[in-house]
Amino acid sequence: EWDIYADDWHTFRGTAENIAVTHSETPKSASDTSLDWVFDAGSRTAGLLYIDGFVVTFSGDTLYKIDADTGALALSAQLYSGSGHSSVSPAYNGGVLYIAADGGIVQAVDFETFETLWVYENDLGGQALSPVMCAGGYVCTGFWNGETEDADFVFLDLDGNETSKYTNKGGFYLAGAVEADGYAVVPSDNGASPANGASESLVMSFDPRTGELRDSFSIEGDGRSSAVYFNSRVYVVSKPGVLYSAAIDDGMFSDIRSVRLDGECTASPVIYGDYAFVGTSAKTVQMIDLSSM
Repeated sequence: EWDIYADDWHTFRGTAENIAVTHSETPKSASDTSLDWVFDAGSRTAGLLYIDGFVVTFSGDTLYKIDADTGALALSAQLYSGSGHSSVSPAYNGGVLYIAADGGIVQAVDFETFETLWVYENDLGGQALSPVMCAGGYVCTGFWNGETEDADFVFLDLDGNETSKYTNKGGFYLAGAVEADGYAVVPSDNGASPANGASESLVMSFDPRTGELRDSFSIEGDGRSSAVYFNSRVYVVSKPGVLYSAAIDDGMFSDIRSVRLDGECTASPVIYGDYAFVGTSAKTVQMIDLSSM
């Protein structure tokens, strides 16, 4: 079981709950920081993982393992497919890195040796713009082919076999899943153009063992953020700038609440205690009292 607060950083948001909070102290001002080393990984790099003293990232089609103390390259490997944006983190679990790449690719790589264990390729392909989640014995992620095109959210077992998939018009763009009491919860695009139009999209709850769409609720515009699970509730932000909260029990949503933010948002909320922290296009970070939603 992963601690709800991260020491190592094994996923885009640190842990399977996606709350993005660490036990480690972080600097409070520029004067508290100093530059220790620089590693040139290319013009665009994926989100960083921190695993057992190493930083892991990829740029284009190259995967890197970097000594966190010295910045020295420990290992590198060429991936089966690259990512033009290199915008989403790999995920790590049980000694294996799981990487999503363009073309509807998910690749599993041994953390110690950087040898490829398997490669999955989705029939509809698509850009890899959503984080990978690995929890409960499965791997899942979504792909994107365009504002109004079909793309899949896929569930794989740890051997790379597709166990189920869900096809959505508009696909999945920056849409990160969260494990909520054994279910996978993920937002989606609305299949309409422009992306921030009035059309609603769905936040969906899936049984990862069967692929069953257990429940869903509607949100304004696209859901372009990672869902967060905290104290038996799911939190997600829509692109037009609304923070939603829903209770979840056995994969079913209830008591749906919302609050409008001061700008558009493709950022995922950070949850700590009774508060959520969300950045918006208004160049602000809003602190929201969850008990008053």
